[in-house]
Amino acid sequence: MLRICLLISLIIPAHLAKAQKDSLQKELKNELALMQFDQALQSLNLLYAHDKQAEYYLLTSAYCYENLGQSQKAQKQYEALIAANDSHNIAKVKLASLYKNKGLYQPALKLYQQLLEADRSNAYYHKQKAQISLQLSDVQGALFSYQDALTYSPNDVEAIFGLAKIYLEVRYYVATDSLVELALKLDPNNIPLRILGANSAYRQENYNTVKEYIEENFRISKDSTAYQLKLLGIANFHLEKYAASIHCLERMRMKEDPSELTYNYLGLAYFETKQYAKSEEAFKKALQKAISGKSGSYYYYMGLNHFNLEDYDAALMSFKESFYFKKDPLMFYYIARSYDEKFADKTSAQQYYERFLEASGESENPFVTYSKERLSQFKTADHFKKAKSDE
Repeated sequence: MLRICLLISLIIPAHLAKAQKDSLQKELKNELALMQFDQALQSLNLLYAHDKQAEYYLLTSAYCYENLGQSQKAQKQYEALIAANDSHNIAKVKLASLYKNKGLYQPALKLYQQLLEADRSNAYYHKQKAQISLQLSDVQGALFSYQDALTYSPNDVEAIFGLAKIYLEVRYYVATDSLVELALKLDPNNIPLRILGANSAYRQENYNTVKEYIEENFRISKDSTAYQLKLLGIANFHLEKYAASIHCLERMRMKEDPSELTYNYLGLAYFETKQYAKSEEAFKKALQKAISGKSGSYYYYMGLNHFNLEDYDAALMSFKESFYFKKDPLMFYYIARSYDEKFADKTSAQQYYERFLEASGESENPFVTYSKERLSQFKTADHFKKAKSDE
């Protein structure tokens, strides 16, 4: 109704037209507060029907278009406002954010550089510049911008987190850990921070610290992500908590398809708990996803699983496949053991024990000792057989 009244304002007294305009401005204010952006645009177009280049019209209509998901129209309004007034920094802030959200990183970076020329001490501009620099693969630029952001706002947890991530990627673990510790003092319940700390600890093989970070996250939030379950499962494995490792990695499997690495640890954990059939299943999955060059190791553990299950034919096949990929002389020992257990004729076993000892050289270990003992026993047995045949 107010809009209709405004349209006929030309034929009514001026003081009444002003009252209707004031009322419509109040209505516009309420519409913006209630996020009624379609109605707000209608009110704007009535209020500024003869002045579509007014700064307030361009800025507010751009804001409405942006919140309606019409980013292209919002962009045009912001650009028009800046073209008319190059010092309109509010429009530059809005447009820079819009560019960034649309993946237009170079023009966004240019705007933040202009804004910083006007206000060098603005930590927010430095932080946005850092984030954009990372998108442009300018790690050094991002690092300097995060450092600048923290110079002017040292308690900015988001900036601390961003800088810590960069330090982690360049393996500057001392700095990473120091920043994570600082940020957690400012924001103790920040889950991503603890994940970052756990990731740093994992890369440094500090598995107790990994466990502490992830378990604290689980206490804060009952929701456990697949990534956190994987880190905790691997940490538990290295801490020789194999049942706990299996529990975490199996829960992780329910959330997403595991990687080769996850199946590897799951297979190892099942092996350590003597669940050989489940270990075999996990290593087969790892082989299906193998991209790391660890196929020889997977076949090795599959061979051990078969050996422990007394399936010596399958063990022989797996140990031979392992040697094909890995060329580890230890496979000669296990091939010999498999032949030794399966066949009364020890010829093949003897050959592989000899090959293993030849490859081992002068080294001494339980495998070498056992091989020498078995070869000695074979020779003794052959001696008795020959003595008996000579009688």
